[in-house]
Amino acid sequence: MNAVAAEQVEQLLRRLELLGLDSEEVCQQARVDRARLREPGTRVPVEWFSRLAATAAALSKDPLLGLHAGETSIHDFFDYLAMAQPTVEAGFEVFARYARLAADGLRAEVRKRGAYSWIHVEFDSDDSVSLRHLYEYLAALLVRNYRASIGEDPRVSEVRFPHARQGPQAEYERVLGSTVRFDQQAFAVGLPTDALAQRHEYPSPQVAHVLGEEARQRLALVSAGDFATGVALAVRRACDEGTACTPESVAHVLGVGARTLQRRLRQQRKSFREVRDAVRCDVASGLLRRPSLQVSEVAEKLGFADVAAFDKAFKRWTGKTPRAFRHEPHEAGDTDDTGDGTG
Repeated sequence: MNAVAAEQVEQLLRRLELLGLDSEEVCQQARVDRARLREPGTRVPVEWFSRLAATAAALSKDPLLGLHAGETSIHDFFDYLAMAQPTVEAGFEVFARYARLAADGLRAEVRKRGAYSWIHVEFDSDDSVSLRHLYEYLAALLVRNYRASIGEDPRVSEVRFPHARQGPQAEYERVLGSTVRFDQQAFAVGLPTDALAQRHEYPSPQVAHVLGEEARQRLALVSAGDFATGVALAVRRACDEGTACTPESVAHVLGVGARTLQRRLRQQRKSFREVRDAVRCDVASGLLRRPSLQVSEVAEKLGFADVAAFDKAFKRWTGKTPRAFRHEPHEAGDTDDTGDGTG
């Protein structure tokens, strides 16, 4: 089942509020759990976006609800990442690279075709109504961000939609600032190829780097499809750095809320304690094979209050005390230090 980032759905609701709609009423009628949307890092069924858009369109009696929501002046993580890039092309390329963060089935590509280039966007869905709202929403977002990035009206040549026109042609052209065609083969935004080289008004290499790193980490988690693996990697990093290793601290590293972390682990039939203990056991075993480290130092590195607590935990994990484990024979190459250091 396709999922969409909850923060994207929450952004839609904020835009609906700017259009004069009561977002709580929209959620209630669309049967969407607003509280869940506010949990960082959550991904929800894409049907939630569809139901919200359809419900908002019905309540507002605005058939172009998606288009009008997309033109509102709200920016999110993806907008700032794109606008921090040096050029228009780099901004669109970033959008294409990380589109999957917004929704699982979203794909984008910049295609150069001689004097004109196209930003092609596709979304995996058989729901023509939700696709219409989504494509019109995205078209307005892309054009709005283009304008914000270069500080002037963009030279957008044409916008193509695969669906039929649902409102006045003039209103589409007002919002999108270009020729708009319907019943086309695919959704695409076209502009002169030389416009891709336009410099952004306020590029920021520092912001681009910081947000780019965050986007790469988010994409790695989404692409892995195994949330427990991401939790384990974050726990191992905390062990290596000697930092806190609580559900809250690990959730923060992963960019999710603590409740979201626990729920997503339960969906994989795992618990935070189970994942953390497995990693701690592995890290502890490696550290205990280093004779230069006292057992007390290993306990401290893993965040235990004292050696007694570490002894109890390690025995629960392995059936042996740390000292008994240390004195067992291990394969050659397991140690990299010399000395006793049994603590």
